Amino acid sequence: MPKPAGWNGAKQQPDPKPSQHPPIGPMVIADIEQRCRDGEAEYGQPLRGFNGIDALGEAYRESLDQSLYLRQAIYEMGELLPLVESLLARFEALESRIEALESRIEALESRLAAHKSDGK
Repeated sequence: MPKPAGWNGAKQQPDPKPSQHPPIGPMVIADIEQRCRDGEAEYGQPLRGFNGIDALGEAYRESLDQSLYLRQAIYEMGELLPLVESLLARFEALESRIEALESRIEALESRLAAHKSDGK
């Protein structure tokens, strides 16, 4: 199966660049805390050990689901990347045309102002 655009498999990633975006760790902690509250609300108690649930089996099945969702997201992002790049190129071309039109408008306004001042 062909790899989608942007797919790099097991390629070593560069060190992360500095970012002004919020850190991810606290987001994950908040998500875990919310899942605990949701689970307690649904089951009437927090998740505890020795509760009769096959934790490894459940975690394994959940990880399989996660793998499917991750692969879906990679595929969809790969399919969308060429579209986004195309739209960006079109936007840049439009931006160029707008700048050219603005220059022409300024030139016409200057000519009109000169014409009006000649008429006084």
